[in-house]
Amino acid sequence: MKLIRACVYVIIGFAVLFVIIHDVTTDRTYRETHANLVNNVEEFFEDMPFAPYIRQGHYEYLRLTGRSHFNGVTFLTDGRFFFDTLEPHFFLYERADGIVALEDYLSRRGIPFLYVRLPNKIEDNSVLPTAFSDNQSIEYGYRLAGLISDAGINTLDLRTEMMNEGMDFATAYFRTDHHWTAETALWASKTMITHLNNTHGFGINTDVWNIDNFGKITFENAFNGEEAEAVHAYHVFEDITAIYPLYQTALELSTWYGRVISHGDFVDTFVPRLRHEHIEYFRFADMIVPIYPFVSITNSLADNNKRVLIISDSNGLLQTPLLSLGFANTDFIYLINEVTPNWLWYVLDLYDYDFVIMAVSDVVIAHESVDYFFQDRLFLGHPPY
Repeated sequence: MKLIRACVYVIIGFAVLFVIIHDVTTDRTYRETHANLVNNVEEFFEDMPFAPYIRQGHYEYLRLTGRSHFNGVTFLTDGRFFFDTLEPHFFLYERADGIVALEDYLSRRGIPFLYVRLPNKIEDNSVLPTAFSDNQSIEYGYRLAGLISDAGINTLDLRTEMMNEGMDFATAYFRTDHHWTAETALWASKTMITHLNNTHGFGINTDVWNIDNFGKITFENAFNGEEAEAVHAYHVFEDITAIYPLYQTALELSTWYGRVISHGDFVDTFVPRLRHEHIEYFRFADMIVPIYPFVSITNSLADNNKRVLIISDSNGLLQTPLLSLGFANTDFIYLINEVTPNWLWYVLDLYDYDFVIMAVSDVVIAHESVDYFFQDRLFLGHPPY
């Protein structure tokens, strides 16, 4: 360890000396020299050809020494990874008040609203290591959904639905990532719309989300998730499956000001990487809508003229393409700290929606940790009236 530290100091010393000599001879200012020095040192250590192997070695060291938690990730006893903020700041009542205010605003305009609780990847705390078994992420998800339901808001708890159907939480989510799989997102889409049909009598055709109407392609050992990256497990891979409808589709994905990002059938619009040959790696980002505060999807072959709004976290990035198969227009607002309030009320003022769904994962509820509520990811701002 001392030898490695000494080598690092020597390398940094040479980097500093080189940058200083170069900048002095080119008459750069102190600020320019400092910025150049920082960028060069950081770039060197981030982009070294052997850097991934060093990180992977650190991960192996963590596992060899029995570490149960590192960099916001807990190592579950069944071998999976789990994002886990040990000292989060919870704003349960503030969050509930904001969502109730949103529903009140929509109610005055006659727009139905559904709040959906998305579970995290653990069914219970039995898979947590002993030192970290006192975890309240599930409990806080229940409490927020309960506060919202108690306020008279239409609420759907997908954790309860999964448990009632006997779904396996370990396979419904990725092992190395906190997101749900495409198959789970499809199941959730049909479950949400079925619930809305039952509570509001919409009569929406849910056959478009039947799993039998979808093809799938599985890439073996091709996915390395965010939780794996956080613990430097850069060579820990798992299978990942992309799904696509077998029926005809014609979709257009656009962002603000009507700028078209992609169009065509479902694959062309959302999963164009499936058209490539010899795919060695496949990411979560390869099958989601682009990460913008707002995107809109037009479905020219929809059997209705409904316009819906989905407000969600990163699980919604994967679910929104699937939900768009059932409606003429599907808009999506991505929950972003201190950005969402400006977009939310502007979009709601611009369009008359047939209904609005807000779907929030227990990961967001438990993983957010800020000092002030206006910085919280679930701070929605205030209705215009």
